[in-house]
Amino acid sequence: MNKYLKQKKQKTKKGHKDIWKNREHPRGMLGKKASEETKRKMSEEKKRWHKENKGNKMYEEKNKKISKKLMGRKLNYVVWNKGRHDLPKLTKEHKKKIGEKSRGRRATMEARRKMSKNRKGKNIGQIPWNKNLDKKEYFSHYKNGMGGLFKKGNTSWNKGRHDLPKQTEETKNKKRESRKGYKHSEETKMKIGKSNKGKKISKKQIEKMRERAKCNKYHLGHKHLEDTKKKIRKARAKQVLPVKDTSIEVKIQNFLKQLGIEYFTHQYMKEIKHSYQCDISIPIQNGINKKTIIECFGNYWHKFPMGREVDIQRCSELREKGWRVLTFWESEIKPMQLNNLQEKLLC
Repeated sequence: MNKYLKQKKQKTKKGHKDIWKNREHPRGMLGKKASEETKRKMSEEKKRWHKENKGNKMYEEKNKKISKKLMGRKLNYVVWNKGRHDLPKLTKEHKKKIGEKSRGRRATMEARRKMSKNRKGKNIGQIPWNKNLDKKEYFSHYKNGMGGLFKKGNTSWNKGRHDLPKQTEETKNKKRESRKGYKHSEETKMKIGKSNKGKKISKKQIEKMRERAKCNKYHLGHKHLEDTKKKIRKARAKQVLPVKDTSIEVKIQNFLKQLGIEYFTHQYMKEIKHSYQCDISIPIQNGINKKTIIECFGNYWHKFPMGREVDIQRCSELREKGWRVLTFWESEIKPMQLNNLQEKLLC
């Protein structure tokens, strides 16, 4: 090779080194960034050059040699910002821009396979709770209520985080609209009932529920429509209230059994305006010439001795419809004997 060409190559190598060593060099590129136009031009030129040399054997052989050399090598590249805690964090606007650019992008199948191969054997991210579990262990977790990430002792990530932003009214309205018309299946209802069985609500929870109901805009001054009122009345007519009879009611029922009188409990009275479930109703039979109703009033709940207005209205309405109404207070029933009741009934 000619001496002149060798000297020229050595000079160019030294010049390139001086550019990167000496930061004050006028032709230095340290700290400079290419504009978007220059980046676009460089990418277009690179694509054009690849297209032109696509069929060239020399170009293809060179690429194959480079790929063979790199195969099996572990490249010791270090990320430029690794361990650099002094760098400023990304702003919200910058994060939004990154999210908008990456929106709609999907990795190809080849890229996914490469990512899965690289991740094999590495504990990247959160380890699944059901990893390396047998069938018995897996189902035992669900039976004991330990399925999923929320095992016993674990707490939710947002518990006690008052610094987090609250939901806007728009998001709340969207959630309400999405849940409109949704109904639980019978299986889920059964599960909810079983889980709530035997649970008792504490006083603190009751107070919290009351406070929330006061603050709720949808319940303040809310009035049911006539159709909904009719539905509620029909549903209540089927219910037996109270579930357990009181001690004074049980005492009178036992007296009636001893006397051999047929009776019915908690019969719904539809005939009157203020419909309700009476305590004891007795049909016409031997010794009783008129259909009668017996009401057992507790001293506290029915406001002894004056009585409640609703109770007085119901008794008057029943008498107008042809019923005989006998009312007994708690203080009367407790010392009562069989003869006392017999005299009032069979008079």
